[in-house]
Amino acid sequence: MKTISINQFVKYQAATERGRQSIIKAQTNPNPYRTPWYQLAKARIKKYLQNPIDVSPITAGIEELKSRTPQNKRQKSDFPFSIEALKRVASMKLPKLLYEHPYEVIIPEDKAIKLNGLQININPEVIVKATINGQIVYGGVKIYLAKSKALTLTQSKTQSTLLYHYLTEKIAMKGEIVLPELCFSLDVFNNRWVAAYGDDQAAFDEIERQCEEIVRGWDVL
Repeated sequence: MKTISINQFVKYQAATERGRQSIIKAQTNPNPYRTPWYQLAKARIKKYLQNPIDVSPITAGIEELKSRTPQNKRQKSDFPFSIEALKRVASMKLPKLLYEHPYEVIIPEDKAIKLNGLQININPEVIVKATINGQIVYGGVKIYLAKSKALTLTQSKTQSTLLYHYLTEKIAMKGEIVLPELCFSLDVFNNRWVAAYGDDQAAFDEIERQCEEIVRGWDVL
């Protein structure tokens, strides 16, 4: 199955023709040994999002990073940027529903959706389940951490829209609903979260068109 990560999918949206070819080629043979940036910061943000009233995961992460001694050039960049990321998240106002209603965090096995012959790995950092006025509702967060490559508004919207459709298709059961305002892309270094617009057919049609384009590009490699 032709497969792409959600982050690479949104990068494809804004890439040049040559850049798009490079993204597709990289997805055909992904590097299993690639080490992601900001691993500790991302883990602490995920923990914080499970209960944003409690900022201790953020403060503990900052203190841990401050206590570490960089061992190489990568860590000399990673550690201060990770601290900055944690501080930015702590200062952001997240969707008010996260503060107003208790919720549980669920961890599903299937974290991808298939569209027009392409599997998109959504891999949400957090999926929440709550009961509001007797109605079971779901939401989720996709964290984006890139110091020098902020997402455009369209890219953030694509992330949150894909997240919304993933939760609708794979998580919510009959009688349960997914709240668009609780499905959001969190672009940390851009100080912004962007929620899904629900059943935005125009946005979803464009996503499906790009899936077809990626599959065609894949087939000619």
